[in-house]
Amino acid sequence: MILSKALEGSVYTVAGIDGGDFMRRRLMDLGLTEGASVSPLFSGLGGGIRAYSLRGAVIALRDEDAKLIMVEGPEKNGADRSMAGSLYLR
Repeated sequence: MILSKALEGSVYTVAGIDGGDFMRRRLMDLGLTEGASVSPLFSGLGGGIRAYSLRGAVIALRDEDAKLIMVEGPEKNGADRSMAGSLYLR
């Protein structure tokens, strides 16, 4: 499954990244490496952009970039560690 199709509030595992070397490097620099847990939080009002919880941070990705990220999940059998409620805004 691609990250742009993931359900908000569920936790997924990064399985791989497609795209050219520059984009792969950029996404890996953000922490999107194989095995990392990522959770979609919410979409922008106009669409086309979405916020994700990743390694204790919130990042925003364009949908066209999120389509390059392959994920597995969501985690099942009570292991779903929804991150949406753990976000504290100041």
